[in-house]
Order: sequence, then structure tokens, then C-alpha cells
Amino acid sequence: MYSEDPTRVIFKQQTLQDYVSQGGANSVDLLILCDVIHHIPRNNHIEFLSEAKKAIKPGGYLVLKDWEYTKTPIHLLNYLADRYITGDRVQHRTNNEFRELLKMVFGNNSIKAETRIAPWSNNITFLVQA
Repeated sequence: MYSEDPTRVIFKQQTLQDYVSQGGANSVDLLILCDVIHHIPRNNHIEFLSEAKKAIKPGGYLVLKDWEYTKTPIHLLNYLADRYITGDRVQHRTNNEFRELLKMVFGNNSIKAETRIAPWSNNITFLVQA
């Protein structure tokens, strides 16, 4: 998948807390979280994103892509698939809830861009600067 210089990138499969505590603080230029947040209990979102912020170098970026809660048939299908295939008690947020959560953790002017990704308007993505 990644065909560039392998010494310039690290792929990890571990918790953010472990990564930061093992010397990973302020070490990441870009952190991508794709369809992760809704699998984490809602009351842990601030803690999780705070750990993400600790991992990112000052001036570095977070790309957060997740599924926005809406009252639509496609959201119901997505929820049921996530809930019953993974077994997780998924908890989706609205666009405004994501925006407020990111501002709370990263600061009021941290969101640099926001977009939706086809084919579903529920696919929301934020570019956040630490």
C-alpha cells in the first residue's frame, strides 16, 4: 500500500495512551483516525482525543473521518452493521457535536477544513491543526 520511503513512516497497532507513554509524545506530523470515534464509548471521546493531541507535534495535523448521526435509512443500516457485526455499542455524533468536541480538545481555531466524502453525506471529515 505505502510505496514511498519506509523510513519516513511508522504504522502502529496500539493504543494512543501506550504510544504516548512509550515516548511517542509530540512525534507525529499527521494522525489519521478513520471511523474510530463511534466505536469508543462517548464518555471517553475527550480523553481519547486528548491523547491524540499529545502524540501530534505542535503544528501537526489530525484528520478525523467518522460517520455522522442522522435520522436516515442509510444511517440505520450503518448503525446496525457496526453494532451487530463488531458487537460494539457504537455511538455516533452529529456534525456540530464533532465540531464542538474538536474545539474543546484542540482549541477554537484548530479546525482548518471540513468536508463530506461520497457516496454518503454521513461521511464527515475534519482537518485539525494541533
